[in-house]
Amino acid sequence: MLNLNNKKILIIRFSSLGDILLTTPILRSLKKLYPTCNIDYLVKAENKETILYNPYINDILLFNKTDNLNQLKETIKSKNYDYIFDLHNNLRSKVLTKGLKAYCIKKPTLKKFLLVKFKINLLKENKSVVNIYADAIPGLKLDKSGIDLFLDSKKLVIPDLNTVGICPGARHFTKRWGFDNYKELINLLTKEGYKVLLFGGEYDQEMCGKLAGDNTLVENLSTCNELITMGNNMRRCQLIIGNDSGLMHAATGLQIPVIVIFTSTVKELGFAPYNAKSMIIENNDIKCRPCSHIGRGDCPKKHFNCGNTIKPKMVFNKLQEFYNTL
Repeated sequence: MLNLNNKKILIIRFSSLGDILLTTPILRSLKKLYPTCNIDYLVKAENKETILYNPYINDILLFNKTDNLNQLKETIKSKNYDYIFDLHNNLRSKVLTKGLKAYCIKKPTLKKFLLVKFKINLLKENKSVVNIYADAIPGLKLDKSGIDLFLDSKKLVIPDLNTVGICPGARHFTKRWGFDNYKELINLLTKEGYKVLLFGGEYDQEMCGKLAGDNTLVENLSTCNELITMGNNMRRCQLIIGNDSGLMHAATGLQIPVIVIFTSTVKELGFAPYNAKSMIIENNDIKCRPCSHIGRGDCPKKHFNCGNTIKPKMVFNKLQEFYNTL
């Protein structure tokens, strides 16, 4: 077990939105266990907003794709960190930490491969990525809270009555429930008087615009990846529904209840909502799930039954059940 009080610590996690947010219980737990430690965080510049207002971080180091790794390593060495925790474990992070006192996460790469390729499930313990991060820090005990997304304003926001947020996008096709399904769900919601707020990043704006159409009960709040703006708007929602994506984790970081539709991925891969009020909707009868641990550009079986067999009416009914528990 390490004693990290009065120690200078560097956390490395370059990307992406969801993965970075899932490191926030580590930051909080470190500060609770070692109140006098100083924590710096190395992240890609485009992901800075994810941790910009996190009170457990002393300083943020930014990495750009054009940066010289050797120069960045010299910067890291000059700061004389007592401990470095590499929560990314890729080629870049290994170059930056080589020869330094660094602890690295152990990814369950083989277990993921066996699950995806041969459907041999050695991940039945449903271990969250948060726990995998924590295992890299000897002696770290996690608290029982969820993930954190801190915004620029601490003003109390009361959610709008009967307001549901929808995050229809995801980086890969097979992780998206699909335009037609979300369109039908929106129609079912607005017919019952719900107001719908749409959230997404730069590549979701066109889809969100089409989903909103001319429906006066639907508001398109997608942005050019402006996380803080989206987060402040998300606080207007009583619940948020979406795919297995970073914005789902952003919603839980704001303590907003979520419904997550898992299509080609499964919760055993470690990205289910962490210690949050949530509901997962998935079809466990689809035997080709998961076809990837991160999603694919198309369905390898050409039927996309993992998404198409989840019907909007069923999701609407589940949503109403969940809504009535809030």
